[in-house]
Amino acid sequence: MEVILTGQVNLSAAEANAAGLVSRVVPADTLLNEAMSLAGMIAANSTMSVRMAKEAINRVYESGLSEGLMYERRLFYASLATADKAEGTRAFVEKRQPRFTDSGMRLSPLAQHRGHVAFTSRTGVRLPVSGRRIR
Repeated sequence: MEVILTGQVNLSAAEANAAGLVSRVVPADTLLNEAMSLAGMIAANSTMSVRMAKEAINRVYESGLSEGLMYERRLFYASLATADKAEGTRAFVEKRQPRFTDSGMRLSPLAQHRGHVAFTSRTGVRLPVSGRRIR
């Protein structure tokens, strides 16, 4: 409340961490290595899955919790139809690293332009993710 009312933000890294404003605090001399390591961990995942996760998180900030959870559930169900999901499952069973191709489904540009959210599968099936109608 104080930060909002005064506009003054003079926090140390430890204070920002304790307040939940940052994910973690690392020494300045290891910052680049830590950032690159984190980026590598994220990049090792399916691009579609990372995109869906970011979209679900952002949706919660823009709407209420219940709508955000419903949106997350729809994205999760849509992700089950991706080739990357099948590859991830195969890799887990075979105890190997997955080789994601980022294929299987794509965000429909027309739906995105109209403000609708839908995913189009490889076979051309359009799956609505938001509660809006897809034409």
